[in-house]
Amino acid sequence: MKRSLGGIGYVLREQRRPGRDGAMRRRLTALIVTIGALLAVAAPAHAAPVAGVNAQDQSYLRGAHQANLAAIAAARIAIRKATEQDTRDLANRWLTDHTKLDNDLRPVAKKLGVDLPARPDTTQQATLNRYEQTSGSSFDGLWVTTQRQGQASYRRLIEAEVTSGQNAEVKALARQASPVVAAHAASLDDSAPAVGAAPGQVDSGRGISPGNRPTIAATLAAIGLAFLVGSAWLWRRRSAGHLE
Repeated sequence: MKRSLGGIGYVLREQRRPGRDGAMRRRLTALIVTIGALLAVAAPAHAAPVAGVNAQDQSYLRGAHQANLAAIAAARIAIRKATEQDTRDLANRWLTDHTKLDNDLRPVAKKLGVDLPARPDTTQQATLNRYEQTSGSSFDGLWVTTQRQGQASYRRLIEAEVTSGQNAEVKALARQASPVVAAHAASLDDSAPAVGAAPGQVDSGRGISPGNRPTIAATLAAIGLAFLVGSAWLWRRRSAGHLE
């Protein structure tokens, strides 16, 4: 009798299992899809291997190109909107210098097979948008403050390339840009007091620096992977329990 009842219980468990397992599989599948989408958004786009250049070379070419695009766009806005002649003079220098730097950079990137972004990054574009929304003397202060940050970011790109780059042509571009960026930074420091942008001032709208993004993305990836593995283990354990 006990054996008969036990057999009935086993059959009932087996009949219930497909539905429960199916629901668990659907939840796990949805979880995998969600985590995959999050990781795709969070992870930085890794450059495909290019002969003759390492990851640092590619990072410099792309980052410097975007910095040039942002500086050129910022210069054009300042020429149109600045209230101080000093700011307009700086903007005209930016337009000349960053156009030349980018004209020298683009043929090297093309020769090496490195694809360049078509526009400034999201943080740079947000700053350009702020310029358009600001007017009067406040514009000059904002422009000088944010351009000091932009030139500092460019300098970090240069230092990273000179230290860790592999390709001689790309490193030469970085060395060529170094005195230009240093001169720009010095001019901005000189102009800062006149427009109310004190030297060393940090703009709260700066956002996450490019150098931190890979670390943040890697952390999110690790958390997502651990969650996925834990969920899979829990599902297998529950499935094993149904078979007992």
